[in-house]
Amino acid sequence: MNPVIYFPFLRAGDVTYTAYARRIEALDSAVHLRIATRCDSARDPHGEREVLSLTLGRDELLHLSDVVLGGMQLLDGNNGETPDWMRPESHPGLHCKEGDVVIVVQVEPGHEANYLPPLAASETEVARITLESTTADVKAVYAQPTDDGWIRYKVVDEYGDEESLASSTALRPEPMSLGEFADFFLNACGLVATLEDNFGDDPKQALAFFAAESDFYPGLDRVCRVKIRDASRL
Repeated sequence: MNPVIYFPFLRAGDVTYTAYARRIEALDSAVHLRIATRCDSARDPHGEREVLSLTLGRDELLHLSDVVLGGMQLLDGNNGETPDWMRPESHPGLHCKEGDVVIVVQVEPGHEANYLPPLAASETEVARITLESTTADVKAVYAQPTDDGWIRYKVVDEYGDEESLASSTALRPEPMSLGEFADFFLNACGLVATLEDNFGDDPKQALAFFAAESDFYPGLDRVCRVKIRDASRL
């Protein structure tokens, strides 16, 4: 997996702004850019709040850099002239309006930023859990039929380290029930412990920190939340 480049670029009072960038090979060398804030006086001083999240290609990054440089022109003064970065002709293909430049970034459905391992032959992604962390960590369950007709379930994450996932595989003669599947997924990815460690005294924030989704188990998110409440201090 490509490394994340991060830089705390602004300190305003007790708030720190940090930029994170990660290259995405699967999207023709695009870059996922995130900006998050952290407040020293907050209940969780290490928790971060995302304020910007963009997936940009080379051209879009150049346009964004033009906007930043244009801001410098405004600070330096331009004798009342419109800065180059605000002129529509400087940004062909972008939606522009007077006094503003709007960068429109479109990613084809199914090609969102995704660092999970590629699916092997006959494998299917059954479900995923996405965390509202700075790097939007994702854990997923892949399923694959065996030669003797059983189903092999495997929990994967973006880091490709199966040793960090407890009991990350399961073998069943038939599809798991919704409750059994939720237990398997939650136990393997250790979500309950993660939420307790970070939000033990704030159940509302903890339950807002993740989202579970599955085309095969439509009620997965709801069941996961019920099981997390029952199994934790939240």
